[in-house]
Parts: sequence; C-alpha cells; structure tokens
Amino acid sequence: MRYFKQYGTRRSGTNFLRALLEQNFSNTTVLMHTLGGKHNPPVNLKIFSAQFQNDSFAFVEAATAAEPAENCLPFSSEQRQYMMDHAKAIQDSVRNKTLHFLISVKEPYAWINSMFKYWLNDKNENDPEVIDEFCKLVSIQCAEYNAAYRSYLELFQKYPQQTTIVHYHNLIKNPFGFLNGLKSRLSLEKSSETYFSPKKIIHPTDWDQQQSHLRLAKKDFDPDYYLQRKYLQSMRPEVIDCISKSIDWNLMAFYGYEKINSVSCYKTKPTINAAI
Repeated sequence: MRYFKQYGTRRSGTNFLRALLEQNFSNTTVLMHTLGGKHNPPVNLKIFSAQFQNDSFAFVEAATAAEPAENCLPFSSEQRQYMMDHAKAIQDSVRNKTLHFLISVKEPYAWINSMFKYWLNDKNENDPEVIDEFCKLVSIQCAEYNAAYRSYLELFQKYPQQTTIVHYHNLIKNPFGFLNGLKSRLSLEKSSETYFSPKKIIHPTDWDQQQSHLRLAKKDFDPDYYLQRKYLQSMRPEVIDCISKSIDWNLMAFYGYEKINSVSCYKTKPTINAAI
C-alpha cells in the first residue's frame, strides 16, 4: 500500500486531488486528517514514531491529535477503527520513507475568490463599509494563507524527495499528465487502462474513511473559470489590491506565483507562472 499525506488550505483543491488518486491508482491511500489535519501545519512524525516505536496505533493517534482537524476530537469509533486498521502500515511507511507528501496550492487571487465567493451575495457590494469589512476578512485569510504555505515550504525543504507540490491550475489543466508523472516517479499501479477525471464538483469528506471520488455534486465543474482566470472579472479592484498587499509574495515566488501590479491588470487575464 502506498500512503500519501496531503496538505493544503481550504479551497485549494485537496478534494479533487484525493479523488483523482483514489479513482486512478490501486493500493493507494490518501490521508486527509490522519497524522494531523490536512489544513494544519505538518506534524513532526519522526518524534512521535520514535516515542511509540512498539505501538503503531499510539503513534498514529498521538500524531493525529497533535494537529487535529476540526471534526477530529474526540475521535469517533469509525475514526479510531480506521487508524487501527492502517496504523502499522502507516508507521512502516514513515520509517521506510515511502510516505509521500502532497501540497495543494491555488493561486492567491483565485483562492480568495473561492473562499469568499458567496460572502457578498446578500450584501451591497458598493457599500464602502461592506467593502472595508470584506478587505479586513481578506487580510486575515491572507495572513493564514502565508503561515500555511510557509509551514508547507519547510516540509518540502526537509523532505524534497518525498514531497510533490500540486498547483491547482496545472492539475485541472492536465490531470492525466499529472497522474502519469506521479505514476512514473513513484511506480504507482493504475486501476484501469484509462484514467478518469471527475466532471462534477467534489463535495468535501468528513474524514479519511470516506472516499472522495464518491462525493460528486450534481453541478458540473468548469475548469475554464480558473484556467482563463474569469474570477478576476468579478472581483472588485479594492479586493484585488488588498490581496496584493497582504500576500507574502517573496514566499509565493517559490510556488511560482506573482503579484498583479495594477488593479487595472485584472481585465487582461495575466498568465500564472507556476511551473513547479
């Protein structure tokens, strides 16, 4: 069994990525909240593995509780059973350095749009007080985004050979290319001769025992909304400017993202530089 531990902020494409891997590779398990919540800072697994060398379940339970997902404590009977079933294999993968980390990242402007797409629905977006409140929320979210991807960068620097950075833009543009690359790199086994990519929006799953690829919404997914950066056309210049000022662009340079230098540029759909 090949284990993946995924990380990424909310709305960064973690559910789509997990569904792709579950559907297309056999003997593959993507851990969302086991070993720590996927939206949280990475846990130092070596410390817990050394502490619980002879008790795999205690190791998995302690590591999971160190950075718990919101819906993780206290553990339900299903969650405990899942950890018990996988504990030995997970600890072996940590010891053998076969546990592979996945870091999902979405371009900051697209990410904020995803986070707050519905926030303005029942509000007057021309009201200066509403705009001011929205920008404050954006600033807070950007600070959390910066902190998250700083911690993920540290993980990548510590385990570069065991980590793959997954850009949402590139993933939805060429999911089969991504799968082929990962298959070759990690010697994964395909579930069938052809790859499958969900055409519907993926609903979030509560915990690891639920399968993401079975959580399809009725609504079709439109990749061009992101690929053509259509979201920029609906974003107020004040919000774009707030994002530009709040994101740590030195950090984002590592992930391949650049700041929009002028609020008027949002109409030109500038190219995302994300080659990692």
